[in-house]
Amino acid sequence: MSAVPVQLVSLENRRRISGIVDVLPKEFGLRTFGFECLLNVESADADFFVSTDVSLDGPAIMMNTCGDGSEFSDSGFECVRKFGAFWKRVLVQENNTMSPLVDDVWLEYDLRANPASLSAPGIFYWTHSNEEMDGDIQQRDLLINRISQAYLALTKTNLPTSLLHHLKQCFVVERNDKYSIKSVHIGMMISRKSSGLRLVINFPSPEAILSFLRGAGWPGSICSLSPFVEEWYEMADRVNLNIDISEKGLGMKLGFELSFCNRRSPAREPRWAFLLDYLVRNKMCCPSKMEGLMTYSGYQEYPAIKGIIAESSETKAIKDACRMFLIRKIFHIKVVYDEVPAPVLIAKGYFGVISYFRRGEIYKTAASG
Repeated sequence: MSAVPVQLVSLENRRRISGIVDVLPKEFGLRTFGFECLLNVESADADFFVSTDVSLDGPAIMMNTCGDGSEFSDSGFECVRKFGAFWKRVLVQENNTMSPLVDDVWLEYDLRANPASLSAPGIFYWTHSNEEMDGDIQQRDLLINRISQAYLALTKTNLPTSLLHHLKQCFVVERNDKYSIKSVHIGMMISRKSSGLRLVINFPSPEAILSFLRGAGWPGSICSLSPFVEEWYEMADRVNLNIDISEKGLGMKLGFELSFCNRRSPAREPRWAFLLDYLVRNKMCCPSKMEGLMTYSGYQEYPAIKGIIAESSETKAIKDACRMFLIRKIFHIKVVYDEVPAPVLIAKGYFGVISYFRRGEIYKTAASG
């Protein structure tokens, strides 16, 4: 974490994040982890998130999560174990090719909202449907059933009837509807008082987002929102909509994740500077936070993991194949839109580290030679 600018993550924040990292299974360190910080304030209080997926036996990793020996209550890790057990059951059911899968899971710790303790993390999981079945009503029902199963696994209660109704409204499938939902991240905000869900959905155009909001019953003003959405699509390659669903319906507050397909650093992608400058000009980002994000990206070799083969072999190609790099990236900028009663915009930065191993074909070739 030494490469993270202090204007993005404070020293006290780092101490608390280190406390979480110390008790999470070490396998989490082999995947993506990162930080979320408000950009419109000078304070550097950031939240922390970490992921795992099926390629690293994510269910087993989550089921082994334990708070023993830490300063935190074990109850903060219980929901992680519960979701791991649910995920394992989902994988067992994969023989049904129509069934929506769960590929990766993210844990998000709200450190800013809970500064004195460690509460249960929010759990985000990505589920996608069989591509040949996209737009099919049966496929939609399978996806909603998967969401209901996850809710039951974590809360030990069924989805409230009214919440289930509003969720189904978001997945209404019309014949030849080019805006039908094909894949979605589901967020379960365990640490918050609300019993609702968050959907994170990608749409190909501003018209698609506005059509979805109008059809799903969003209570805000489409006319007020429309100019902002159109502007963001001009600046970014990809826009993901974040929307909360509760028993009362769709929440007024929306989030829009703006990112670029090439995932390059600001040094190689000039549109990052253009986007961040836009946020500064519109009072959504402090100049110091822009500076921190602009200088964050980079990479370094991590010397602690060389691998048994790399340590014992004299073959340079095998040594290289086992090298590990930590790549620092800006993932996306989220612009949060609210009407209270006039439109209000704030921005958040999401940035972090991706682990990368040089192995695969390089190793196979060197080992066979």
